[in-house]
Amino acid sequence: MNTKTKLSACCAALLFALTACAQDTVLVRSVSESEAAPHAAPCEAIVLPNTLRMPMTDGVVRTQLNGDVLSGAFTAVNSCRTHGFYTAGSATVSFQATVEDEAPPADARLALWRLSADGTAQYQETVAFACDGAAQAHTFTGLEPGALYRLVLSYTESAARRMTGLFTVEGVTAEVEDEELGEAVLVGAPQDEKTQEGDCDD
Repeated sequence: MNTKTKLSACCAALLFALTACAQDTVLVRSVSESEAAPHAAPCEAIVLPNTLRMPMTDGVVRTQLNGDVLSGAFTAVNSCRTHGFYTAGSATVSFQATVEDEAPPADARLALWRLSADGTAQYQETVAFACDGAAQAHTFTGLEPGALYRLVLSYTESAARRMTGLFTVEGVTAEVEDEELGEAVLVGAPQDEKTQEGDCDD
């Protein structure tokens, strides 16, 4: 092999290496910039008020507001939502849930929506919770004081699996019953969140 041939081979190898590195860089960047929901952090176990009981019917959430803490218990298949509530600018949500079958537990999602006077619901943020019975918490910050918000609980898998759990929301100033809100039109949600504004009764 002459010098010219060796030089051409080296250039080709270098070009291949640079191309491979560029592909790896793009892959890493696409993963880091993905829209996967962040996971909540572990917290102390949730203790509900003695007067708040776990519902026995699917698709039901029961809540009770004591001071600035909104406590809730729910049973849901696929998804369930809370009533509307007001905050002073932030809300710390603690969540503890299990799935009632023998399949391995996966993640649940908790999406925050802002409800507007014009009847629309504006998507805000989603956080993932391990649906394994462990208590976890996440703080939603940057909320507008006096604005009305709602949480939507959902299971990440498409199969209809019953999820039961407890939650508390700290920083709540008032709760609004669904009868006063009407049906909201969803605005600005990612595609996989657009069907999660499901009903819950209490």
